[in-house]
Amino acid sequence: MFLMRSWVVGKKRVPFVSYSYVCADNETVETALCDKAYMYKNEIQSMQLTYTDLHTNFRKGLRNGNWRKLSRLEKALFQASLWYSRRQGTILNELVVSKLSVLVAKLKVTKGARIFKRGYEKAVVLLSNAEKYLHGRLRLRHG
Repeated sequence: MFLMRSWVVGKKRVPFVSYSYVCADNETVETALCDKAYMYKNEIQSMQLTYTDLHTNFRKGLRNGNWRKLSRLEKALFQASLWYSRRQGTILNELVVSKLSVLVAKLKVTKGARIFKRGYEKAVVLLSNAEKYLHGRLRLRHG
């Protein structure tokens, strides 16, 4: 016997297994299985790219000038993926999605973010130099 929940029949114990429902012998197991299924669904959805995602990021990269900064190979991969997602649907391959997500991140970077990153790196260098300088000065006074 399996506990099945359906909008047609409600919550019933039935003697057969259906592939479209979560089958469990009590409600806690059923909720745990449903939660796990939702978690896997969210992971799969986060690891896929659609045509609209790629196209909007492509247009943003063209607008802010980041498309010019990509290499020919990166541009070719992005264009091929754009064509494939338009013809075949979503891109689900983990390797391709990971490479495309790096390209999407490159296309999304704005001038303000680049300026902030350079300023932050410069501040880290200045602080490390000041720390070395002050550490040496403090050691001389105490010695």
